[in-house]
Amino acid sequence: AKDCEMAITLDPSFVKAYARGVTCYVNIGHLKEASALLEKTAETKIAENAQIREAKRFLDHVTASMKRLETFVKEKKYKAGTKEGKSLLQHITKHLPTTVMLIKCLEGEEKWSEIVPLAGAWLRTAQSAAESVDMLFYNSLALYKSGSAIRAKRGFKKALELDPDHGPSKSIFRAMKNMEKLKSRGDETFRKGEYTEAIVLYTSCIDLDPNNDRYNLSALANRSAAFVKLKRHEEAIDDLDRVLTVQPNNVKWV
Repeated sequence: AKDCEMAITLDPSFVKAYARGVTCYVNIGHLKEASALLEKTAETKIAENAQIREAKRFLDHVTASMKRLETFVKEKKYKAGTKEGKSLLQHITKHLPTTVMLIKCLEGEEKWSEIVPLAGAWLRTAQSAAESVDMLFYNSLALYKSGSAIRAKRGFKKALELDPDHGPSKSIFRAMKNMEKLKSRGDETFRKGEYTEAIVLYTSCIDLDPNNDRYNLSALANRSAAFVKLKRHEEAIDDLDRVLTVQPNNVKWV
């Protein structure tokens, strides 16, 4: 984009420099700069040139798409936002706020497997610690929600090394540690044959994130086994159903 600006300074009628400059600015999400570049054509005889008109249409299209995405995120219309964000990222490939908005929509739809590569791509090219922390958080969150505990903990820990006060990372990292402790105590109590206490501990573990059955898989399975030991079969079946919903082909639980 800077090279295009320089070329235009040397030759204000250089049509390709304007068109290419708009594309470059849009690619990094600098829509105001792209607009300012096109405004310069008003001072020349090329304002009605076909390439300039096409550049204006392209910029208007991307600007409108960005506004729609912002609205979808604000109104929590995640499905529409995901579709809009994916389309927008075909043009804006290096703009963190746009990527974050798409990730928030994917999060709203619980499409964790799509967040991991998206955040991972940013992490490989992050230009600052702030960018790294944000993407480490979203990458780790997606891993955590997918049940990849070890990788998630590693990511949250790295995010907190970069920014010890990063609230979202700190909150989930602390919760994961507490869940591990409760799960471990539940296992120990179960082995001692203290099934009622084991159920209490497993329940406390699960209740820290009750909708994350992938991460809670082992605690749910072990609580189901404790229910069986106490002949509380309906509750055992309820937990087992949740386990099999996550891993329907795992013969261990059948």
